[in-house]
Amino acid sequence: MTSFLKLIISNPGKIFWLTPFGRFIDGDLFTGLMFLVVLLGSGFIDPEIVEGISNCIMIEFIIIHANVGMSVCGVVAKNERSKRLLILGIGSFYSLFVVAIAWGLAAWWLAIIFLSLTWSRFNQPVNNENKKGLMAEIIVTMIRFAIYMVGAVVAFGILALIGLDDETLMMLLWGFVYYFTLFLLRKWFARLREGQFLKDIPML
Repeated sequence: MTSFLKLIISNPGKIFWLTPFGRFIDGDLFTGLMFLVVLLGSGFIDPEIVEGISNCIMIEFIIIHANVGMSVCGVVAKNERSKRLLILGIGSFYSLFVVAIAWGLAAWWLAIIFLSLTWSRFNQPVNNENKKGLMAEIIVTMIRFAIYMVGAVVAFGILALIGLDDETLMMLLWGFVYYFTLFLLRKWFARLREGQFLKDIPML
């Protein structure tokens, strides 16, 4: 039981994926489809629910920023004490934004997840091997941020083309584009690593 609780604290995103359904569903794909379903059904779903889900894409912005900040803390820290102090400061700073958004959306699970992530970083040991992993994580997170911003431009462009000017719909479409792109890229890179990508290209 203790090890199970430690797993949830260290990675709260795995709570759902530990269920029997988790192995059949990709996290990014599931989230992207959630945004798409709400977008397509926005005319039939309670407007407060639609707006609440659309605002979740803004939480991703804070999490991306916080993840880079906490990773940098782990890299530059000279010892465990300085690392903990830095992460505590960074985590507290970003927590203010998350708590404010959670308050506004009446969704306290957002704050709980973020604080759990901060706690996980706070208890992560610092060593040379771990620092290399953190540097790689910073690079990956910056790529996610680039996809995040491009997703916003794509969503805005699509709605502008079809003549819609609705911030809520834009954010829902943004969420779908962002998470679905992450899903496709991860699958694409996985196939490249396995050496199967070129086999699927038909001969001309």
